[in-house]
Amino acid sequence: MSAAFSLTWALSLVASNAAGPGTLEACGRAIPYTIEQPAGSVPADAKALVGAWVGYWNNTCSALVVESVDTNGTASVLYLFALDSAASVVRVTNAKVMGKKLSFGGSRATLEFTLVGPDSLSGLHSGSYGSTIGKFSRK
Repeated sequence: MSAAFSLTWALSLVASNAAGPGTLEACGRAIPYTIEQPAGSVPADAKALVGAWVGYWNNTCSALVVESVDTNGTASVLYLFALDSAASVVRVTNAKVMGKKLSFGGSRATLEFTLVGPDSLSGLHSGSYGSTIGKFSRK
């Protein structure tokens, strides 16, 4: 993909992800969120990560909402992991964005999401148990 094409679709995605409140219906849960439009100086690939995404780690439903990305590469996200009948939403205010990758985690697990197309992310969920790969689509 050429740099000009990449920039064009990234900017069009940001324009189509209207800023403001919304609700994502995913994994049997309603997740309220608020999207903040990134500043003009935020790189196009980072801007393209902003929005709501739903996917699966193996057969486990998960959702990611990237609410904001700052000029310093810090993102605010909501993350839902629906294990069995339990599902919880976690707010992460210090996720890191580098290029097309968003990552966050702690001592038990780390998550990395990579923009692979205008409406798709690949995911890598790593922990002491090993790694799982996921696929996510823009909602």
